[in-house]
Amino acid sequence: DFAGVGVAVPDSLQTYRVWQVKQMGANGWRTAHNPPTPALLDECDKQGMLVWDENHRNLDSDDMIEDLRSLILRDRNRPS
Repeated sequence: DFAGVGVAVPDSLQTYRVWQVKQMGANGWRTAHNPPTPALLDECDKQGMLVWDENHRNLDSDDMIEDLRSLILRDRNRPS
């Protein structure tokens, strides 16, 4: 996404990232494989972007169930 930053996007860039996607006409953000940062979710809340908070942990193990439970408890009741 950003030269010199790579995938470790600083929280300060989330405002720009969400704004840029909205400028392209999108109204939703799909996360994939890993939970999004709280900063991304906060910015999506501020800018009115719908978030599909996705988890690709499809195994039925105690660790995977706990990861999903944590994701739901952390990100529930957000406007986005």
